[in-house]
Amino acid sequence: MLAQNRVRYFEITASPLIDAGGEIIACIAISRESTERRRMEELLKQTNRALSVLSQCNYALAHATQEKDLLQEICLLIVGDGKYKLAWIGLVSDESTAILYEAAQVGLVEKKPFQLGFFLSTRE
Repeated sequence: MLAQNRVRYFEITASPLIDAGGEIIACIAISRESTERRRMEELLKQTNRALSVLSQCNYALAHATQEKDLLQEICLLIVGDGKYKLAWIGLVSDESTAILYEAAQVGLVEKKPFQLGFFLSTRE
């Protein structure tokens, strides 16, 4: 049973049927649903894009000279090449206060989801 409003994709191959006199007398068409294949292709693209960004982040890590610049570069790679809407890296200030703060962020500048701040407990 199909869910309502679900988009489905089909591939259609059509060829003319020609008689001995060279006239088109009919059209033969074959259709095949390709929804699942297209979904899998999109998933593969997303996975490949994520792996590519991971590789670029590893390169940035290997060539980094300063932590702040590295974290910003990683966020830029995730949003730019990875096509994610937001990249946010938080660090814990120290063990005694355990306050999580923003170390780097790219994307969704108008709506920072972590702007309110929150506390991270390191105690059990």
